Amino acid sequence: MYPGYPKYRELQYGHADGNQWTAAECDVSMRPGWFYHPEEDDKVKTVEQLTDLYYRSVGHNATLLLNFPVDRYGLIHPVDSANAVNFYKNVQKQLADNLLKGVLPKVSNERGGKYTAKAVTDGDYDTYWATEDSVTSAVIEFEWPAPQKVNRMLLQEYIPLGQRVQSFVVEYNKDGEWLPVKLNEETTTIGYKRLLRFETVTTDKLRINFTESRGCLCINNIEAYYAGETHDVFTAKAEELRTYPFTLPQVDEAEAGKCADKDAATTCFVDGNTLLIDLGKEQTVSSFHYLPDQSEYNKGLIAAYEISVGTEAGAVNQVVSSGEFSNIKNNPILQSVYFTPVTARYVLLKAVRMVENDGPMGFAELGIQ
Repeated sequence: MYPGYPKYRELQYGHADGNQWTAAECDVSMRPGWFYHPEEDDKVKTVEQLTDLYYRSVGHNATLLLNFPVDRYGLIHPVDSANAVNFYKNVQKQLADNLLKGVLPKVSNERGGKYTAKAVTDGDYDTYWATEDSVTSAVIEFEWPAPQKVNRMLLQEYIPLGQRVQSFVVEYNKDGEWLPVKLNEETTTIGYKRLLRFETVTTDKLRINFTESRGCLCINNIEAYYAGETHDVFTAKAEELRTYPFTLPQVDEAEAGKCADKDAATTCFVDGNTLLIDLGKEQTVSSFHYLPDQSEYNKGLIAAYEISVGTEAGAVNQVVSSGEFSNIKNNPILQSVYFTPVTARYVLLKAVRMVENDGPMGFAELGIQ
């Protein structure tokens, strides 16, 4: 690194195969700019905004460098100071009670000796759970005597041995079935520290399914919390809906484009009661998202559904979820269905029951994740 370094863009993402681990740094100001202006006293970042920044920086394996523009007297403005102090208190409050402290987990594989599963809840940074050398995917499960409310999770790898995890899924047990928690971020890398925010679940069992790693797992800390009911939003807007690329092979191409244009004002209408979705290649699928027609008349609303998946177009017969879109007639918002992750190329939606029996199904937007 030196002034004028020609590959400066690499600093934004690093190298997965690099031989040194370096923490990322997130620089942000308490105000719109880096210098103090009296007219911006009402534009200081709020406690909620600062808390969100914390989860997106420190919670994403980075450090947070928070800049305080001093006023013309060389002092931090009282609003900036108060918001920063309350931001600290808010984070401390949300992460006050570790629900996994002292809980002895079960694992699908461990190296043995001092590298057993109990290391992830013993509070000691220098102890860690490790799998055998050839094992790069494993499951760790936690169980409580009684159901708990949970909406936060902290995970850490033992960084002196490098950053290894490439993909994982956090799941909770509901009525004997494992379901992924509902969150608005990818669960790929962990690194020194990963903090997850997800929609509150009440469960007596949690597990993390580490699906891919660059080497044997070395996990030294896992914590879970109930942060109370916060202002986090886990329902994406149409223009923010993430999805694997897909086509609708049984629908006219121009019509199909209306449910993948990130525009809630356009609607794809499909005759019949089934919709086949082709992801183009096999993917790990765990959720289905459906925004109904947003016009004044909300045409083509699906009341009850069945979702199946498959790897071949002629055999999409593995049912992964069924149920109803509750109150969709009066509240036609984005509908999200979550299920146990499965590998599939094709997804088949069946409208078991429509709000109105006559007419086609209507899709303002579709998403598969």
